[in-house]
Amino acid sequence: MSLAGLGVVAIWHDIAAEARDDFYEWHNREHMPERVGIPGFLRGRRYIAVRGAPTFFTLYEATGTDVLAGPHYLARFASEQTVTVNTAAAGGNAALLSGGE
Repeated sequence: MSLAGLGVVAIWHDIAAEARDDFYEWHNREHMPERVGIPGFLRGRRYIAVRGAPTFFTLYEATGTDVLAGPHYLARFASEQTVTVNTAAAGGNAALLSGGE
């Protein structure tokens, strides 16, 4: 798999089984479109593990690491919706890697 840009946000996490329907709805209709709508973000993809944990891996690709420290991304990150916090809390674990270049 080749990357579309030089900056990435990579997130590994689980979501409690009882929260997955809400997670899919939120992630597909709100979170992913908001993220890829940020200037400099090129693509977002979510993967689901066939076995093992964590269950989910989400990869956002950006033109460069400057986008990840830029005003558009930081403003969006700082103004997360309540459902974002609730959905993330339902997972119980998460690991985030942000970087590139």
